[in-house]
Amino acid sequence: MPPKQQLKAFVSRPDDIKFKVEIPDALVGRILGRQGATITEIQNTSGCEVKFSQRGEYVPGTQNRLLYVCGQAAGCKVAQQLIMSKIEGDAGDVSGSDFIFEQIPNN
Repeated sequence: MPPKQQLKAFVSRPDDIKFKVEIPDALVGRILGRQGATITEIQNTSGCEVKFSQRGEYVPGTQNRLLYVCGQAAGCKVAQQLIMSKIEGDAGDVSGSDFIFEQIPNN
């Protein structure tokens, strides 16, 4: 088993863009990975910050958590593609077309 990747520091920039997407709680583990290894890999590969809403903090009326992606446009695209491949999984049991990344305004 390869050593666990260390998370590279994310430094925000004024021209970063932010996206959010709803992820059913049952699929959160596919993106987090064992001990956070998958989400760390997504962040290191894309150069973006990728984080979930807190455990138990759901979109009203659902069992969905919000996943936020923040970074440069090209990196966000990479992060979104990696996230979608993890959601769809090896079994192809989940359709990626059900998930829409919505850009949110910078604060």
